[in-house]
Amino acid sequence: MEDAGIASVVLYSLFEEEITHESLALDYFLSRGTESFAEALTYFPDLNDYNIGPEKYLGLIPKAKESVQIPIIASLNGISSGGWIEYAKLIEQAGADALELNLYYVSTDLDVTGTELEKAYVELVGKYPKRD
Repeated sequence: MEDAGIASVVLYSLFEEEITHESLALDYFLSRGTESFAEALTYFPDLNDYNIGPEKYLGLIPKAKESVQIPIIASLNGISSGGWIEYAKLIEQAGADALELNLYYVSTDLDVTGTELEKAYVELVGKYPKRD
């Protein structure tokens, strides 16, 4: 694609809610039944089969940058200020040239106006620490 003139690459999205869900599911299965029987230790799943963090995604960024001369843009689908800021910092440290941020919030409260929702998004993005 680079040889054909593409200006940059946007990677697939890292979904904060998937990491959170997988982490909670793993915790559930690791603790389920462990207080019942001595044999419960055999219930533990093989941790090598679980991807409960952003490590694979973060490892892709430097590999992609080594492979091409064009900018690599990471993509993050965040649902919380703490989560998206944490993952954004990790993505920045991994060497991404830019970050596409997809804020995920489905407003179900009919009393919340579009202006209020937009203000909440601006405040959320404003929490990211400024660079020097």
